[in-house]
Amino acid sequence: IGDEHHPFGVAQGAEGEDQLLAVARSEVDLVACRRPPALPSGWGFEPLLDDALVVLCGPQHPLARRRRPLRWAELGGRSWLQGPVGSIARQQLDALTAELEPPINPFPMVTRVPAVLSETLRRHQVLALLPRSYLWHQVDAGELVALPLAAPLPIDPLGLMLPLEGRSDACDRLAAFLRGAGD
Repeated sequence: IGDEHHPFGVAQGAEGEDQLLAVARSEVDLVACRRPPALPSGWGFEPLLDDALVVLCGPQHPLARRRRPLRWAELGGRSWLQGPVGSIARQQLDALTAELEPPINPFPMVTRVPAVLSETLRRHQVLALLPRSYLWHQVDAGELVALPLAAPLPIDPLGLMLPLEGRSDACDRLAAFLRGAGD
């Protein structure tokens, strides 16, 4: 985690296979992620936070005050922010809306940047299917609205991928801190 230039360590961002490559090259001491399809040899995964996909919108959206659970059939014909191709949210959105009549209207933008997503949801009457963990703080603050769904859409929990042996003290302290963050 730390070295002579960065005594407290360096946080690195990576997605998918890049995370596993960083592990294979011994560039990281732990990885906060969803459980990968295959764990690297000598590494384990510890789930920390349950998650689900939710439909989000801005507080001005016509569905924002909806209390009755929504069915997917009611969401056709609406404008949607689509996630990047290959993302969990995009795969689910494509599957859930493939047969909708009328079809969804894709919003002309694709991004993973949280600030851009939340600002677009607040400024435009669009919907987005995203992991609850992604923008949960803005839903709790009333800046975004999570619409009630008739059927929940659970996804793999977030957690820590850690070496089974030989962890540094700093790695163990960070893991302990992250375990307590959900309390």
